Amino acid sequence: MAASRLDWLLGAQNPDGGWGYSQGKASWLEPTAYALRALGAWAMLDRMVPSGRRAQRYIDRLQRADGGWQASALVFESHWSGALWLGLEGASRERHARWLAGLRWLVAEKGMDGGWIRRVAARLDPEAVEQDMALRGWPWLAGTNSWVEPTCHAMLALSRDSLAVDMPGRAARLEEGRRLLLDRRCRDGGWNYGNRRVRGHDLPSYPQTTALALLTLKRCGVADLQASVEQAQRQWADPSVSRLARVWLALALREAGHPVQLDESGASQGSATGMIVDTITAALEAAAWSSQGYA
Repeated sequence: MAASRLDWLLGAQNPDGGWGYSQGKASWLEPTAYALRALGAWAMLDRMVPSGRRAQRYIDRLQRADGGWQASALVFESHWSGALWLGLEGASRERHARWLAGLRWLVAEKGMDGGWIRRVAARLDPEAVEQDMALRGWPWLAGTNSWVEPTCHAMLALSRDSLAVDMPGRAARLEEGRRLLLDRRCRDGGWNYGNRRVRGHDLPSYPQTTALALLTLKRCGVADLQASVEQAQRQWADPSVSRLARVWLALALREAGHPVQLDESGASQGSATGMIVDTITAALEAAAWSSQGYA
C-alpha cells in the first residue's frame, strides 16, 4: 500500500524538483515538504535518492534572506510552510547554517493577536471572540492573527528531539504555543481552525485540526489530553471524514498511544474512486504506513 503511494509521488514530481498540490500542477513548498517526508519515512530507498536531492535543491531555492521560505517561486514573502519544512527536515551538517537561520526566523515570527489594538477591542466587545488575547502563536502570513494549524507546525519544528542548539526564545515560544492551543480547545475536546467560542456560541471542532493539535501537544509533553483523544476517536469512527483528515487522525492517535489501522479501504473513504486525490494525502498515507510515522 505504501509502495503505491511512493510510486505515485515519484511519478508526480515536477522537473524543477518540487511537487504541486496535485499531479501536473506548479510546485509549492507545502506539498514538496510532505512528499520528501514520505520518501524519508522509507529510508530514502536507492530509487528515491535522485528525487530527494532534486526536491532538496528546489526547497533551498525558496529560502529567503530572513531565514524563512517562500511558498513557491512566485510568492515573494516568507510563508508558514517554512515552519512545516523545519519540522520535517533533518539538521544535517552540510545544511546547518540554513537550518539555524530558519529556526531564528521561526522563533521571531508571531501572530498579531497580542497587540494593544486587539486587546482594547476584546475589552470593548468581550463576547466577540472568547480567547486569551495576550497569547501569540503563529500566523498563516506575517502580520496576521495566529491560527491553530500554523502554530502546530511551528511547535513541532521547535520541539524536535534533534534540536541540538539552545535557540534563544525557543522555550518561551513553545510554552506560549502550548498555552494558546489549550486556550483554544473547543468544548467537545477538539479544535476549530482558530477560535473555540464566538458571540456566545461554542464552535465545533474539525477532524484535521483536532488531529494536528493533539499530535503537537503530545509531542510537546502535555499529559492531560483524554478529552481530545476521545474526540479524535469519535471523529475517526465517522465514515464521512475525508481521506486527508482520516490519515491525520491515524497519525495523531498513534502518537497518543491509541493506534488505529489505516488500511486501504479506510484510506479510500471520502473518495468515490479510491484513487490518489492529492500529493499531501498520498505522502501522509505513505508515512503513516511506515514505522516512523509523521516525523
